Order: sequence, then C-alpha cells, then structure tokens
Amino acid sequence: MSRLFFEPSRGVILVRKTLSLILLEITVVLFILISTLLPINAMVQGPCSDCHTMHNSQNGLAMTFDGSETPNSHLLRTSSCEGCHAQGGAENIIDFSESKVPQVMHTNGTDLAGGNFAYITGSKGSGASPTKGHNVVALVGQEPTLLVPPGGPVQGGNTHPHSMVERLTCAGLYGCHGSAHVVDPIASMQGAHHTITDESAMGYQKPDGTTVGNSYRFLLGVEGLEVSDWQNRDKDHHNEYKKDNHQSTGPWEPSCYWCHGPDNPWHGNSGEVLAPGSGMQYLCMRCHPAFHSGTSHGGDIVSSPWFRHPSNLSIPDDGEYQYYTTYSVDAPVTRDEIPDSPSNQVTPFRPRGAPFFEVGYDFVSCISCHKAHGTNYPDILRWDYADIEAGNGVSSGKGCIICHTQKDD
Repeated sequence: MSRLFFEPSRGVILVRKTLSLILLEITVVLFILISTLLPINAMVQGPCSDCHTMHNSQNGLAMTFDGSETPNSHLLRTSSCEGCHAQGGAENIIDFSESKVPQVMHTNGTDLAGGNFAYITGSKGSGASPTKGHNVVALVGQEPTLLVPPGGPVQGGNTHPHSMVERLTCAGLYGCHGSAHVVDPIASMQGAHHTITDESAMGYQKPDGTTVGNSYRFLLGVEGLEVSDWQNRDKDHHNEYKKDNHQSTGPWEPSCYWCHGPDNPWHGNSGEVLAPGSGMQYLCMRCHPAFHSGTSHGGDIVSSPWFRHPSNLSIPDDGEYQYYTTYSVDAPVTRDEIPDSPSNQVTPFRPRGAPFFEVGYDFVSCISCHKAHGTNYPDILRWDYADIEAGNGVSSGKGCIICHTQKDD
C-alpha cells in the first residue's frame, strides 16, 4: 500500500511506497528481465513421433522423411544429420514441432556462428568452390584435390593417414560432432539430443564436455558457452569459446588418442579423444596438427620470428595487440575461464618475457580466423584475405587488422 504525505519545504504531496511493495515491484521487473534472457534448453522437445517411428509403417506408408521403406538406425525418421540440419532452404533456423532446428546449409542472409555449407555449392555467395568449407561428403561431395587433411599429422615423413578411408562426415570418427570412438555418425550422437545441458548462473547453456550431450555443440570433450540462437551477432551476443589447456604429449605434439579409439578401424587404440574441458583448438588439431605443431624456427615457440601463425597462445598486452579490447565477432577469442554470460571485453595479458602458452586471459585460436562449416572466402576464412591491406587506412577494424591494430596506420 502507498501512503500520501506532505513535505512542507517543497510544498508538494509525495507518494511513499511501503518496503514490501517496492520489493514486489523489483521482483517482478527482475523476473521479466531474466525470463527474456534465459535460452531455450538445447534438449529436443515435442512428440516422440516427430523424430522416431516404431515400425516405419503407418496406413501402408513409410514414415521416413524421404519415403524410404528401409528403416533407419535408432528408429529415426531420417538416416543422417543432414536430413534435419541441412535442408538447403531459405531459413537458418526451422521451427519443427516444439523445437528449433539450426540449419548449416541454407540461403538465408544470416549465417549461424559455425558458417554455411551453401557457399561450397554456390547456392549462396559469390560462386561455388571446394575451398570455401569442409567438404562433408553427404552435402557437397568429395574434396576433389586433397585426399588427406591439410596440415595433417606426419608419421614417418608422410601425412597420416596417407588417405582417408572415408570422406569427411558431420559426426563420428570422420567428423567433428559426436564421439570419435564411433565410426557411424548417427550412432556417435546417441542420446545427445535428449541431454539436459548444464546452465551457467545467468541461464546460458554451459556444457563441460563430460558427455556428447553435455559438450559444446555436441563436440565431445569441448567446453564453452552457448547462446540459444546459435548466432554470434555482436560484441554483446555471441558464444564463448574455451582456450585449450589439455596438452597430451607436449605443448605442440599431436596425440594418437585424438583419432584412435576402441571401435575405430585405425589400429584400434583406446584412450580419450579429447579430455572433458578441452577447447576448440585441439578439436581442430585432431586433423590439422602440423599447421601449428611448431611456429618458430627450431621449434622455439617463445622467440620470434614466427614461421607459422601462432594459435592457442595469449594475446600480448603490449604493442599493437594491447588495443584489441572490445570483442569482435569477426575475430573471436578463446578464454582461460568461460564466463557465465557473453562478455564484450577482450583482455590481452602476458607479462613481458613470459612463455606465450603458460599465462594469459584471452587467446588467439583457429576460430579467430576460420569458421567450421563454410564461408564465402577461400580457406573458410572469416574475411577475404586478399582485401585486407596494410598502411593505407582502408582496412581498419577488419580482418587481420582487428588484432594487428596498427598495421593499417
């Protein structure tokens, strides 16, 4: 209840609210604000029959999405990841029953954070090219030039494996998502879509990598912070990525365990692919370790000059790098610690003379320059490398200049 009272010195009547009413109003406002921030849980919702069929038969018709009379594994109505997530239409997110389904191949003007395979086929962008993305065999066909991952692990002087038994898939041993201990993409994702993902204190999804379902975007072992719409929109709305602290056999040497597992056809080794709490860097290095296995002459990764671009190393807090302090979705960083909500700050930090890989708050990573699925630029870059110019003022705040802030002066 409010109370009327007269303040003689001001000659006005004021309304004084009781403490209980004030607290009630604050509670209502906070509830409204928080409810608008909380994301939809990543767990699939809706009737089981939306995705599964018991016998693949109803009223004399097959229940699979493609009309095939052959039943699919796990009683699914689709035989592949692509059947749900790469439909090639005009929407980047599809409303399906009570769930939202992100699309990794579409013609919408806005791509999701991981990119878009449509650039490879030319259905979107400046023209088809296999260099514009990862050539997932079910979507865009086989890579026409490279039979092994570029920058792949070297064994006995040769890139290993000498050729891939299978072409790249979305999940499983030959893909990125799911468990790499399982060859079949669908089987490698078992249970993931029904997992209730851990939440941060602010309500964002904060998977810790302990299971496929509780890993960042179902990348087994990877920790991170997920925004609910799968989009890196701006400095205040974006996913958060983990810096990798798990070094299996040394700072830069690839581990056999990244690829080999008990069910894999390659030698049948056992062991963890990525330890829970890993970052995006080592996920990429499962296939591309030689690109960053040593960055300076003689393997001295602390000294300069660099022979390969550093990755998974802290951003220095001196020179031109100290001025990259406002988060850019065109050059995402990885963090020592994942925040509870997206941060718009970048914190360069490295005491002068300290090893690059031992201390730091924010780090440069593979995904600082590349996207995972596809972009409109060669080498899956986030920008057109050929258009970034130094010293003439035209590229300020773009591409390489986001971190190398003074190169465009």
